[in-house]
Amino acid sequence: MKMLTWLKLKYYLKKSWIWIKAHWELVLGAILVIFVYATQRSKASSMSKVLENSRKLHEEEMESLHEIHEKEKEDLKKAEERMVEAMKKVEEEYEKSNQELDDKKKKEIESLVKKNKKDPDEITRRLSEITGFEIRVE
Repeated sequence: MKMLTWLKLKYYLKKSWIWIKAHWELVLGAILVIFVYATQRSKASSMSKVLENSRKLHEEEMESLHEIHEKEKEDLKKAEERMVEAMKKVEEEYEKSNQELDDKKKKEIESLVKKNKKDPDEITRRLSEITGFEIRVE
Protein backbone atom coordinates (compact mmCIF):
# COMPACT_ATOMS: atom_id res chain seq x y z
CA MET A 1 0.00 0.00 0.00
CA LYS A 2 2.78 2.38 0.83
CA MET A 3 4.50 1.58 -2.40
CA LEU A 4 1.39 2.40 -4.37
CA THR A 5 1.03 5.79 -2.65
CA TRP A 6 4.67 6.54 -3.33
CA LEU A 7 4.27 5.70 -7.03
CA LYS A 8 1.19 7.92 -7.30
CA LEU A 9 3.04 10.80 -5.63
CA LYS A 10 6.01 10.31 -7.95
CA TYR A 11 3.67 10.24 -10.99
CA TYR A 12 1.93 13.50 -9.98
CA LEU A 13 5.23 15.25 -9.21
CA LYS A 14 6.61 14.31 -12.68
CA LYS A 15 3.37 15.45 -14.31
CA SER A 16 3.50 18.74 -12.34
CA TRP A 17 7.14 19.29 -13.31
CA ILE A 18 6.31 18.86 -17.01
CA TRP A 19 3.44 21.35 -16.67
CA ILE A 20 5.70 23.85 -14.81
CA LYS A 21 8.36 23.59 -17.55
CA ALA A 22 5.70 24.28 -20.18
CA HIS A 23 4.07 27.17 -18.27
CA TRP A 24 7.01 28.63 -16.33
CA GLU A 25 5.90 32.24 -17.02
CA LEU A 26 2.65 31.72 -15.14
CA VAL A 27 4.40 30.10 -12.21
CA LEU A 28 7.00 32.85 -12.05
CA GLY A 29 4.25 35.50 -12.24
CA ALA A 30 2.29 33.85 -9.42
CA ILE A 31 5.42 33.66 -7.26
CA LEU A 32 6.17 37.33 -7.92
CA VAL A 33 2.61 38.35 -7.08
CA ILE A 34 2.77 36.45 -3.80
CA PHE A 35 6.18 37.92 -3.00
CA VAL A 36 5.11 41.50 -3.74
CA TYR A 37 1.91 41.06 -1.75
CA ALA A 38 3.81 39.68 1.24
CA THR A 39 6.42 42.45 1.22
CA GLN A 40 4.06 45.35 0.51
CA ARG A 41 1.37 44.37 3.00
CA SER A 42 3.39 45.69 5.95
CA LYS A 43 4.34 48.83 4.00
CA ALA A 44 0.69 49.56 3.23
CA SER A 45 -0.20 49.62 6.90
CA SER A 46 2.80 51.81 7.68
CA MET A 47 1.82 54.13 4.83
CA SER A 48 -1.67 54.48 6.30
CA LYS A 49 -0.05 55.38 9.64
CA VAL A 50 2.09 58.00 7.91
CA LEU A 51 -0.97 59.47 6.21
CA GLU A 52 -2.88 59.53 9.51
CA ASN A 53 0.01 61.28 11.27
CA SER A 54 0.26 63.75 8.41
CA ARG A 55 -3.46 64.51 8.69
CA LYS A 56 -3.19 65.04 12.46
CA LEU A 57 -0.21 67.37 12.02
CA HIS A 58 -2.14 69.33 9.41
CA GLU A 59 -5.12 69.71 11.74
CA GLU A 60 -2.86 70.85 14.60
CA GLU A 61 -1.14 73.35 12.33
CA MET A 62 -4.46 74.73 11.13
CA GLU A 63 -5.69 75.06 14.72
CA SER A 64 -2.49 76.84 15.72
CA LEU A 65 -2.78 79.16 12.72
CA HIS A 66 -6.38 79.95 13.68
CA GLU A 67 -5.34 80.77 17.27
CA ILE A 68 -2.55 83.05 16.04
CA HIS A 69 -4.98 84.80 13.70
CA GLU A 70 -7.49 85.35 16.52
CA LYS A 71 -4.74 86.72 18.78
CA GLU A 72 -3.59 89.12 16.06
CA LYS A 73 -7.17 90.35 15.59
CA GLU A 74 -7.49 90.86 19.34
CA ASP A 75 -4.16 92.73 19.51
CA LEU A 76 -5.18 94.93 16.61
CA LYS A 77 -8.48 95.73 18.31
CA LYS A 78 -6.68 96.62 21.55
CA ALA A 79 -4.24 98.84 19.66
CA GLU A 80 -7.12 100.65 17.98
CA GLU A 81 -8.78 101.15 21.38
CA ARG A 82 -5.50 102.50 22.79
CA MET A 83 -5.20 104.95 19.93
CA VAL A 84 -8.76 106.21 20.40
CA GLU A 85 -8.23 106.47 24.16
CA ALA A 86 -4.93 108.29 23.76
CA MET A 87 -6.37 110.76 21.25
CA LYS A 88 -9.35 111.41 23.51
CA LYS A 89 -7.11 112.07 26.52
CA VAL A 90 -4.82 114.35 24.54
CA GLU A 91 -7.76 116.33 23.18
CA GLU A 92 -9.21 116.68 26.70
CA GLU A 93 -5.89 117.98 28.04
CA TYR A 94 -5.60 120.48 25.22
CA GLU A 95 -9.18 121.67 25.88
CA LYS A 96 -8.41 122.11 29.59
CA SER A 97 -5.40 124.25 28.81
CA ASN A 98 -7.28 126.21 26.11
CA GLN A 99 -4.81 125.15 23.42
CA GLU A 100 -5.56 123.71 20.03
CA LEU A 101 -4.26 120.34 18.82
CA ASP A 102 -2.96 120.75 15.28
CA ASP A 103 -3.04 118.10 12.55
CA LYS A 104 0.71 117.56 12.68
CA LYS A 105 0.61 116.55 16.35
CA LYS A 106 -2.48 114.38 15.75
CA LYS A 107 -0.65 112.47 13.02
CA GLU A 108 2.44 112.19 15.19
CA ILE A 109 0.37 110.77 18.06
CA GLU A 110 -1.40 108.31 15.75
CA SER A 111 1.94 107.18 14.35
CA LEU A 112 3.33 106.79 17.86
CA VAL A 113 0.41 104.62 18.97
CA LYS A 114 0.62 102.46 15.84
CA LYS A 115 4.37 101.92 16.22
CA ASN A 116 4.14 101.04 19.91
CA LYS A 117 0.78 99.28 19.93
CA LYS A 118 1.98 96.56 22.33
CA ASP A 119 3.81 98.86 24.73
CA PRO A 120 1.48 101.23 26.63
CA ASP A 121 4.33 102.50 28.84
CA GLU A 122 6.25 103.71 25.79
CA ILE A 123 3.08 105.36 24.45
CA THR A 124 2.61 107.13 27.80
CA ARG A 125 6.23 108.31 27.88
CA ARG A 126 6.24 109.58 24.28
CA LEU A 127 2.81 111.25 24.64
CA SER A 128 4.15 113.21 27.59
CA GLU A 129 7.17 114.28 25.52
CA ILE A 130 5.07 115.32 22.52
CA THR A 131 2.25 117.11 24.31
CA GLY A 132 3.87 118.24 27.54
CA PHE A 133 0.97 116.75 29.51
CA GLU A 134 1.04 113.73 31.83
CA ILE A 135 -1.25 111.32 29.98
CA ARG A 136 -1.44 107.68 31.09
CA VAL A 137 -2.42 105.03 28.50
CA GLU A 138 -3.42 101.52 29.63
